[in-house]
Amino acid sequence: MHPRLRRLGERAIPLDDHEIVTRAIQRGALIDDTPWAEGLHELCRSLDLDAQLDVRARRHARTFLTELLVHAPTPARPTTTGAAAPPSPGAPSLVIASFDDAAVQSVLAALGDRLGVRRDPAGAPCDDRLVFASQFAGFEFERTWHVPRYSEWYDACRPTWAFDAVERSGHQVAAGAEYLEHLDLVHERWPNAVVVMVRTPQEPIVERAARAAIEQRRVHTPDLDEAKVWRYWRWRVERAHERADATASTVAAVIECTAPDATERTAALIDQLIATVPGLDAQPS
Repeated sequence: MHPRLRRLGERAIPLDDHEIVTRAIQRGALIDDTPWAEGLHELCRSLDLDAQLDVRARRHARTFLTELLVHAPTPARPTTTGAAAPPSPGAPSLVIASFDDAAVQSVLAALGDRLGVRRDPAGAPCDDRLVFASQFAGFEFERTWHVPRYSEWYDACRPTWAFDAVERSGHQVAAGAEYLEHLDLVHERWPNAVVVMVRTPQEPIVERAARAAIEQRRVHTPDLDEAKVWRYWRWRVERAHERADATASTVAAVIECTAPDATERTAALIDQLIATVPGLDAQPS
């Protein structure tokens, strides 16, 4: 097929934020407020113009974004009498901030049911990446697609609405790389939370993130430039750590540990958390 005809065929699958919202409402999504609208708009623009998606990948992206809206944590609604809506379940008591997925998963697994660890549909402990994605924020889209316009927008924003969604979900453990980049918001929104920062050498993190992104993006992008993926993740990881280092001193309670502390000496770390996080020792494991 002529390249121009192929491009026309690809654009026949629209990636438009208004259409995606309409599709989600038709699927039963309850959309009363849209603090995430700008993120969805920037993401759709970047997918449409930058990501080089073929027809199948564009259809997959449209379906994925629609499903995020359908299953997103919904904002609290006003009551029928006009009184204020009930408050969110509350701020997390413990935040695990790291790009090291293995370290995060090890700590979450060791916590068991203490403090209400988030779990995926299969019942395994998981971080908050999909909560952020449901608010069209966070790194999940950058793991999957080449979306530089979205990346620049997210780098400059303060995703307070994503923190709202984490609170609404009611889990008392928050975990993920997104918190490493936004420790200032953690301190502002959850001043009593204990923060665990897992210190890992950056180059292995860049390598794992880039290789995982390349594997995912190959599914969606026929002409993948792997060098761009490596450059992006080196910039993203370095920037997140720079921001964390600049703001860590503002957080009241920070426990810094290494990756081996989180993956090989996990019991000692859990003992330290029990001594630090109020109520953690009273929860079943």
